Amino acid sequence: MMSLDLSKATIDPLCTLRKAGPNDRVATALRGFKAEAKLPVRVLHERTNISTATINRILNGELDIRVVHMAALAEALGVTPMQVMQRSECL
Repeated sequence: MMSLDLSKATIDPLCTLRKAGPNDRVATALRGFKAEAKLPVRVLHERTNISTATINRILNGELDIRVVHMAALAEALGVTPMQVMQRSECL
């Protein structure tokens, strides 16, 4: 059996080790930007008019994110949709 030495490995904290689908990756990117902006969901709701329940489902990767929602959330977080997409690729 082959062993893998991970003692010096670095892992991007915004990436996950499991194979994440597009919703999971976008959700992770949005959560990262939300944490950096230090904004609660309530403020995102006020800035986007998206319900807090929908925002929570998007941020948890439980909902297929619509482009209009991603664009609105990105703007509310002070980033562009392109930045969200770039971060979601975990390159």
